[in-house]
Amino acid sequence: MLRSPIAVATWGFRGWKLVALSLVLMTTGAHLGQSASSEENAQPSSSNGGDRASSEPNPDPRGVARKNAGDIQPLTEQQELLIRRPDRKRAAREFGVPLFGRTLTLGGRYSFRLIGEENRLLDFDFTNLDDNDADGDGDTLEPEDSAEGRFPTDDRLRINQGLLLDLFYPLPFGMSVYASGRVGWANLVTADHTSESDEWIVERRESWLFFGNLFRSPLSLQVGRQRISDDREWWWDADLDAIRVRFDLARLHFQIALAEELFKTSDDFDYIDPEEKDVRRIIAFGEFEWFDKQEVAVYVLNQNDHSSSLPQGNCLFPLPPNLPPSPFFTAGCITPKFDDESDADLTWFGVSASGRRKLGRPGTLHYWIHAAGVVGHETFYDLAGPTEGRRVSSVNRHRVRGWGLDLGMTWQTKLPTRPRLTVAYAYGSGDAKAGKETDGSFRQTGLQDNNDKFRGVDSFRYYGELIDPEVSNLHIATASLGFPLFEHSSIEFVYHYYRQVEAANFVRDVEFKRDPDGRHRTIGHEWDVIIGIEEWGPLELEFTASLFRTGAAFGPDDKRLSFVGVIQARLNF
Repeated sequence: MLRSPIAVATWGFRGWKLVALSLVLMTTGAHLGQSASSEENAQPSSSNGGDRASSEPNPDPRGVARKNAGDIQPLTEQQELLIRRPDRKRAAREFGVPLFGRTLTLGGRYSFRLIGEENRLLDFDFTNLDDNDADGDGDTLEPEDSAEGRFPTDDRLRINQGLLLDLFYPLPFGMSVYASGRVGWANLVTADHTSESDEWIVERRESWLFFGNLFRSPLSLQVGRQRISDDREWWWDADLDAIRVRFDLARLHFQIALAEELFKTSDDFDYIDPEEKDVRRIIAFGEFEWFDKQEVAVYVLNQNDHSSSLPQGNCLFPLPPNLPPSPFFTAGCITPKFDDESDADLTWFGVSASGRRKLGRPGTLHYWIHAAGVVGHETFYDLAGPTEGRRVSSVNRHRVRGWGLDLGMTWQTKLPTRPRLTVAYAYGSGDAKAGKETDGSFRQTGLQDNNDKFRGVDSFRYYGELIDPEVSNLHIATASLGFPLFEHSSIEFVYHYYRQVEAANFVRDVEFKRDPDGRHRTIGHEWDVIIGIEEWGPLELEFTASLFRTGAAFGPDDKRLSFVGVIQARLNF
């Protein structure tokens, strides 16, 4: 989609910098006009080095720091909420350094994951794999199958490690700063049909400025790369470059954010991910606790991909000389750097309700329900040719009208061994006729993680640890039985059933690439076992085993099994 000069000036990099700088200057000026009592309200009342020094005329910051050398300030409740992540358990007593009368809090986490996969169906498409032994070598895997990446199995063992470091520092007048980064190492130890490999990656994570109690009100402002999430991570859970305004009361919370990626997120690319480049998002969320432990919420997300389109017949790099005739190089050649196969202007809207009800002797019932709709327009580019020079072979533009649902409940009983029973159902509308002017399939926002707990100690992918699908053209039925173990541990046995709403030859955003046949609707069944152990303070252990069996959509007589096992350890400090 082409942009006018006005749009470029509004949403371009320079415009972003001007908007952010203006807000920071405005907010800083407002805070400087506040009295010293505002600062006292923003900081803990006990043993505050800055408060003790305020009675001295022009205190020397170095002297204040020496006085507080042994007096580490705990984080306030608001500060804890700002830096809390559901996937990370912060250390009970984090390391703090006195700095100019305040505490610089340092923390981190080391993580280790060992992943074993058997018949994962992740990289290879079995659709056209036949049983013909054309060359008579006793092996039905023919050269033409291998050339197209078709293999009967792909078993592999991987190790992923990561070190996350962060810092938090409170500033005067309710302001604070936070920064974090991660270094990761991924090692493919062994695989049937893939060479072993090592990969190092450095990632920028959250890094923001927070301005609390604007104009002595419940308003606050957050500028920078920040985490935006909801409790079930069904709508969104992502780190985004954004400006966000928040409004917080005891029972009412509201926020609105403007987000667009400004810089690359890791060192493995020298550019912003093409699928995220020039994608502007407006995110709004409001939550109200209408009764004790009973909450309702509304969600809105407008996502506009205003990146340049990829017209047919426009090569973005010179073709090599003496190129043999090929339909792949006739028009529309693009490089992988600009390989963005879709543009969309979509709006999601919806509501949710969640809470818990005590049932007396039977125990406690926890429930949730999310309902959402999506409308807008979408453009898909079909690309053909080799990786280094694909062309746009066709363009498909259509309207989008879809809706989705996610609901469930967990009964936390008081029976012996304290079992927990969970039942849940998710639905995403589908469309049987591809290529129509209107696509009736629901799709999630692309920012979701679909990760939560069933009242145990560990979060997990609640639509399946192995295939982890997006709620689109699917019925997903889930049943789970969980038990507490020891004092801070739990085990969960989970079953999932997957069936397409309309028979289609693809499943959106699933953790394997084997395509269904487009005639049958049953995708398959998955069984998961999740064990979480958190008995030793900062050390967390997790053991996951997942088994998936294909359904009729992959061949009525196939019944192929896939297995994934994961051992994970995390050390928080």
